[in-house]
Amino acid sequence: MSKTADRVRRLFRILAGGESSRHASTNECLANDEVVADSSRASLCVGVSSHRGPRQRNEDYASFSWKENFFAVSDGIGGAPYGDVMSRLACSAAVRAFDEGEDVYAAFRLANEVTSVVSDLLGERSGATLLLAEWQGAILRIASVGDTRAFVLRDGQLRAITDRGRASVNSNALSKAVGYGAIDPDVVEERLVAGDRVLLCTDGVWEYLEDARIAELLGADESAPLVAEAIAWEASRVGRDNSTCVCIYVEDVEQSVPYEEGLGPNTPDTTFEP
Repeated sequence: MSKTADRVRRLFRILAGGESSRHASTNECLANDEVVADSSRASLCVGVSSHRGPRQRNEDYASFSWKENFFAVSDGIGGAPYGDVMSRLACSAAVRAFDEGEDVYAAFRLANEVTSVVSDLLGERSGATLLLAEWQGAILRIASVGDTRAFVLRDGQLRAITDRGRASVNSNALSKAVGYGAIDPDVVEERLVAGDRVLLCTDGVWEYLEDARIAELLGADESAPLVAEAIAWEASRVGRDNSTCVCIYVEDVEQSVPYEEGLGPNTPDTTFEP
């Protein structure tokens, strides 16, 4: 009992975390349309958007670190209870762990532990997909389970960085998910160059938008927040699911530039001007 109590107290500390991260959920676009870099990081522009679509509840969640180049996207498992809780917990725990100095692997383990503990406490098995992306220099390191995916657009060509994360080609069943006890994530590394655009998204985006359309939207001559909003909004209109995405523009991978605060809200049909 004492071990469980310690884990629950740790959970509440995570959820009471500071101001170092931002998130997006129902019909919301969070914009970090700025360049964040030092001598060891790439220069990035970021946009985040999430739409409920035709569903009664948005069980997607996305968050990124306010201190570091770290991103988390999650989707509560369809048909399971408390999917919105699981996705929020997974992202919040991972970002908090990374802000406290953990790497992407430790952040994943904590997110899985937190969701598993809560699932046990609720007495109903539930879980979520989870994709974590950590930027170090020119390398994007991803740890993921489930069908939340990462893509890169380079020279007009869209390419998947992660796989579909499903049990089989013709099935929606996930091969892995957080919230069900110990599990190892699938890990990939991608070397990026200036000009690349990265998309992290739930299945409500990639399953309902053709690759050619994603490439067209992602390559638009617009800011990262507006592109994220365009992708999530269109997916929510043509699809049958929640749609959430993080758009990341790689501006430079060598030069150092100053940090400028610029986070602000954006909503559909509203122009965001950084």
